[in-house]
Amino acid sequence: MNVIKKELDTDTATLVPLSDVHVGHRDFDESYFRSTVNWMAEKGAYTILLGDMIDGISKKDRRFENDSIDPRFRDKIDNLHHEQVKHCLKLLEPLRGAGLIIGILTGNHETTVKKQFSYDPTQVMAEALDVPVLTDPGYVVLQLDSGGSKHSARIFCTHGVFLGGRYVGGQVNRMSALANDFAADIYLGGHTHQRFLVGRHRVGLSKNFKLETRKYFIANTGSFLRTYDDKPTDTWGSRSCFSPQVPGVVRFDFYVKSKGGRRYLDIHGRE
Repeated sequence: MNVIKKELDTDTATLVPLSDVHVGHRDFDESYFRSTVNWMAEKGAYTILLGDMIDGISKKDRRFENDSIDPRFRDKIDNLHHEQVKHCLKLLEPLRGAGLIIGILTGNHETTVKKQFSYDPTQVMAEALDVPVLTDPGYVVLQLDSGGSKHSARIFCTHGVFLGGRYVGGQVNRMSALANDFAADIYLGGHTHQRFLVGRHRVGLSKNFKLETRKYFIANTGSFLRTYDDKPTDTWGSRSCFSPQVPGVVRFDFYVKSKGGRRYLDIHGRE
């Protein structure tokens, strides 16, 4: 388990985690992903890549079927994973060029590719993006420096392979349970392709041993797949009747504020 620390010389910042993009699957909404990345680059929003950036399903996988592959990749089947990685890197270029990618974490699809083919998509992408690889689970610490006053947000990150299940309530409960064992201000997961954001509070003691109530967030970052668009073929996801998902992201805004002569970090989460 490792920690990636990102120091920012500012009193405001925005974070938009990206997960379950599945570049190479026919259901991947590339247009929406491009518009999201371009908006983030213009906004200066930072990101953490939480896995399943490529689809990575090929002939050794029981989920493999030709109709699920994006038609652009069907003639590249002999080098499918690397072609998907290259295309994903191309889509992420606006964020890489602006230095907005904090780190990358491996998803279960990349893990399967690594086990079956001794090719590690996450490591290849990390080297190309010049960012560190985050363990699963791992922490990202986002530190804002406002006039010499430093304020940190602790972000617990996991791809979320333990979150399986059809019901969002169960997924929220599993994410909530992380707070029993891991201290953080934000808990991020993915994997299920659901998107949700829950704000909760806990009571603790300040540095001066005063009672204080602090808010923390539990979030699943969603996906960029549109499983049930109008098309003449089915896929593993549609035949399994997985719940429909609409592509989208969660967003966190960080502000260093003052109250009663004390400066503190205020975090706002939104879908």
